[in-house]
Amino acid sequence: MPPLGGGKKGRSPETRYRRILAVLNPGAGWRIPGYEPRQMLGRALARREEEYEIRETAGPDDARRWAASAAEEGFDLLIAAGGDGTIRDAVEGLISSGSKIPLAPVPTGTANVLALGIGVPLHPKWALDKLLEGREVSFDVGRIAGVERSYLIVAGLGLFAQYLKEMPPDAKARLGFFAYIASVFRTLFKIRINRVEVRIDGRWRVYRASSLAVLNSHVSPPLEAILAVRVTPHDGLLDLVVTPVPTIADRLKTFFRRLAFRRHDLALRKEDFQLIRHEKGRRIFIDAKPPMPVHIDGDLIGETPIETEALPGAVRLLVPSGYRAAGEGNGA
Repeated sequence: MPPLGGGKKGRSPETRYRRILAVLNPGAGWRIPGYEPRQMLGRALARREEEYEIRETAGPDDARRWAASAAEEGFDLLIAAGGDGTIRDAVEGLISSGSKIPLAPVPTGTANVLALGIGVPLHPKWALDKLLEGREVSFDVGRIAGVERSYLIVAGLGLFAQYLKEMPPDAKARLGFFAYIASVFRTLFKIRINRVEVRIDGRWRVYRASSLAVLNSHVSPPLEAILAVRVTPHDGLLDLVVTPVPTIADRLKTFFRRLAFRRHDLALRKEDFQLIRHEKGRRIFIDAKPPMPVHIDGDLIGETPIETEALPGAVRLLVPSGYRAAGEGNGA
């Protein structure tokens, strides 16, 4: 596909980047009349001094390929505009080429979990302004061995992936984020308890569980409060969360209890939340009987067994200036 866009040439002394490549997934997100991410992105870039180019993807290989070659083409900033999967595809391209140019994640997808976690506005123009006024940070990446796939946010197993299998192919385009909610509630009635064997940096664990999540990065603050975990993408470790909840009633009870308490109250009522277990590690192997479906950042990739590891500081990410690094929590 030929490149789209243009841009002003030259730069002022205050300009941080010389040439910007914006990779846009035109099919991402919920189609709302009058909401045109490409036009919004183009207008926001046209107001700036940098030279820029916008390319629209026709498939995931485009984002990976263009990200991998961006530095060689002379670009010094990569914008990935799309959902969490598009941003992940761009990260995979940067990692495969060893490129260290920074990535600006502009959310135009359906769930936009990464944006919610790091405090990026969900409107393309506001997101771009916030990011270009922000700063660069080193960001850990999770890697799935064997299939050589990466994720910025989460590898979800069991119930955390089953809801994606239950979702009709066109549901996200028709219903947007509500497609996830509807699918999750359908999946609650199909809970399966698995025997799960886990190896964390050589330490073996056995659980009876319906779902697991390997978290690399912040998720939305309400979800972190529900899980009672603090995840940072700057410690070189992955966070394993196991939810061995045996019944729908127990699962809903735990959900609403966690939703009711403020985060700093959770430590005072730890005995109420033993159904969720949390461990950290650099390399995690997971096998389950029966096998569990697996997704990474919202895309199904198969079933267990899987092995995943943390790649410390594997990508440079643009974040809002108010973002707080490891050990400080998150702000915007």
